Amino acid sequence: MQRRRIISLSAVLVVLGVTLGIVYPRATSVRAVTALAAPPDAAQEGVHRALAAADYEPLSAPGWAGPGAEWRAPGSYRVFFTALAPEGSADVFMADVRVDAQGRVARVGRVSRLTSTPAGEETAPVLQGGWLAFATRVGESYQSVTCVPLANLRRQDVFAFGQPVAQVELRWKSTDGEGLRLSVVAGAPLEATEITVEPETKRVGPPGADLQYLPVVKGEQAWLPNLVSRVRELPFVGPEKIAFLENVFFTVVDQVTRLRYGQARSPTATPAPSPTLTATPVQPTADVRETSTIEPTVEPTPAATPTPTLTPTPEGKVLADGVVWRGSVKPDPQRPYADVEIVEIDPSLLQLKMVCGTVEPKPSTGLVGTGVIPKEDWPFLVAGFNGGFAAMHGQYGLMVDRKVYLPARDGVATIAVYEDGSIRMGTWGRDLVQTPDMVSYRQNCPPLIENGQITAETGKLTLWGLSVSNQVYLYRSGLGITKDGRLVYVAGKPLSAYTLARALQMAGAVYAMQLDVDEWHVCFITYDVQPGEAGADPVVTGHKLRSDMHGFDGYFLRPFQLDFFYLTRRPEPLAQAVRMVATPQAPAAVPTLVAEDLPGQIAFASDRDGNWELYAVRPGRPETLRRLTNDPADDLYPAWSRDGKALAFASRRDGNSEVYVMEVETGTVRRVTHSEAEEWAPCWSPDGQTLAYQSDRNGQSDIYICALDGSGETRLTPMEGNHEAPDWSPDGRRFVFDSDLDVTAPVHASINLYFMGADGSNPHRFLSGGESPRWSPDGRTIAFTTRRTGYWQVFLVNADGSGLRQLTRGAYDARYPSWSPDGRWIAFAGNEEGHWELYVIPVEGGEAHRLTSAPGDSTYPAWGP
Repeated sequence: MQRRRIISLSAVLVVLGVTLGIVYPRATSVRAVTALAAPPDAAQEGVHRALAAADYEPLSAPGWAGPGAEWRAPGSYRVFFTALAPEGSADVFMADVRVDAQGRVARVGRVSRLTSTPAGEETAPVLQGGWLAFATRVGESYQSVTCVPLANLRRQDVFAFGQPVAQVELRWKSTDGEGLRLSVVAGAPLEATEITVEPETKRVGPPGADLQYLPVVKGEQAWLPNLVSRVRELPFVGPEKIAFLENVFFTVVDQVTRLRYGQARSPTATPAPSPTLTATPVQPTADVRETSTIEPTVEPTPAATPTPTLTPTPEGKVLADGVVWRGSVKPDPQRPYADVEIVEIDPSLLQLKMVCGTVEPKPSTGLVGTGVIPKEDWPFLVAGFNGGFAAMHGQYGLMVDRKVYLPARDGVATIAVYEDGSIRMGTWGRDLVQTPDMVSYRQNCPPLIENGQITAETGKLTLWGLSVSNQVYLYRSGLGITKDGRLVYVAGKPLSAYTLARALQMAGAVYAMQLDVDEWHVCFITYDVQPGEAGADPVVTGHKLRSDMHGFDGYFLRPFQLDFFYLTRRPEPLAQAVRMVATPQAPAAVPTLVAEDLPGQIAFASDRDGNWELYAVRPGRPETLRRLTNDPADDLYPAWSRDGKALAFASRRDGNSEVYVMEVETGTVRRVTHSEAEEWAPCWSPDGQTLAYQSDRNGQSDIYICALDGSGETRLTPMEGNHEAPDWSPDGRRFVFDSDLDVTAPVHASINLYFMGADGSNPHRFLSGGESPRWSPDGRTIAFTTRRTGYWQVFLVNADGSGLRQLTRGAYDARYPSWSPDGRWIAFAGNEEGHWELYVIPVEGGEAHRLTSAPGDSTYPAWGP
């Protein structure tokens, strides 16, 4: 079956590649040019004016090059200069210039961009002979120097500092005996040292200088993902179309697999680790928490297949020093053939290191990744495993040895390494920020687990980058940290982001992040290192964790296209190897609200009892809290009918997420949708006869409507993109929703608010940068969340686009707004206490008041009558 899948997908990609003409232009050389010593002042002033008029304001005097080193008029020349790129960074540009017989600039022709470093700033280029050079600054430090031959501008030789420096000065020197050399004066003014670079030979002096040439190496990768990457990079294809094809392909594969398994009714055997491994019992380290039970006030819903208990495999096998295989778990009751391996890593014995691939994640700072474990680390090498997503799938940050390849992004799960060798995991901008002692970090997607609980964000497709959606079931990997400071790596298939989170939770993770996905990218290898003969390199033999992991001989030991982590033995055990994120203090007693009765009741989802269930409470009266559902599966996204008699919600009680409706008075639950895909986030039509919801059945998130019995199901968003969080206007004439429809940059860089008719007609953008929109009861105002201020906060805007204002404020996230029936208050979920609780705030502004107090998360408020 797997072979047929690969052949089928390969055929699709080959046909697409041939059809679209997958041929990259070869690098071509330009006519021989050399730097001019001193162009006339009039020509310099003229070209500056012409470039400024063309919106290319040079940041310094342009450097000139022509057929010879002497000025001649008339003639054709090229000028090189730095200017602000559209992204706001300083890049190097080139322009063709024609001067007349009087030496005046007659025409400035084509302007082209030599560098593209959105996260870096290039210095003014210095030219001499046949060479150009510049330095690149990221933040307050310089990371690299680049030399470019004027006869071949496609070739850019990058030299990276071992540690970024505060200042850099570049000068060309030429002597008869030594030829042309670049002088690099680097460091603080009183501590600066001179380094010389021979551009032709790429030699750096003096010996031991803290500047190293980074050769451009293609690197290795399996042929199929390499083909996918080439097709994806074509401008008329792009990551969105490939993500759509991948989503459809893996969804079909999952449906076929479930069908075949249902017919066979034979469980899949759990794969064992390599037979050469020595079995050694190891005591478990994961913390297992008992869950409590609250009796519901309504009859429980019918029993379903129970969710897995959060218990790790009690004994393991030592794979290598500090690396223990904890066995396999099955996190998905509806897919008992889905198995996940758990590997536990002792960071007190092992040092975590990171490497940028030769291709991905594509740096935005001008650096070049090596993609290989340095040979000096081979004698101490223990293991290596895959990193995160490619840059186009989210622009998630990567820094290695203080050199930034991609800058960190707020709100993204991050693992960081510090100069003392310790590590820390957390969410950037809240748990972690850049500090002087931080030397490396890697980010990937929003967190899967925080404070031991699976985050509600596993249901938000647009948060997971332009890659296969979080609901698609395929090979996935993740990394977490346990309560007692151990790292856990998990990998298996077929998994969604949610069942991956389940596996990490079963492994004891209190914080966890997703790493790379699909069977061509997920790999964990332990290494056996033996001394080489007569001073030769050590002999390193790798062993894959699972036999179905792809790889090549010398995985991570030869240049590899993708980023990865590796582990080496520490010289001495490190006592404080993990910097744990501070555990939030227990919340204070529920505060008393303002002296007025608040209307209605708020339904919400909470995992306070160990499982996501639905609850309801009358705001300001905590004694009225009652549990509405009691099912082993997760119940999320509640939505009240307009009369308050019924509650729509999403649940996994039948395997995948579907939409259900509960009659609140009797507790009767009926299923509305019947798709093999995932449906969630329901909302009611004003007349109470129709439900709208989102579904990923098409490989993207789309908005559908249907009657309460599931009939008349209609897709409203056939256009490309992820369309989520629909809310019906009070008059029933249109929807507001969030979407990445117009996004050309990575997803989550710009999720916007849209309107469309109730029949899906005329979808158009209403407001840039917003999510989770909700109509006010009178239809005049829309509440939504945005990260304009660095944290997720609730904003209000009039339905005509005017009157934008911020409602919530503070150093915490506020999500999922919901209006009170009288339109005077807004409920939201906030994480001020370190986990999610419910709050209310007056629409006119003022202080937010907390409604709930529980050890777990409470979120997705729905305020009803």
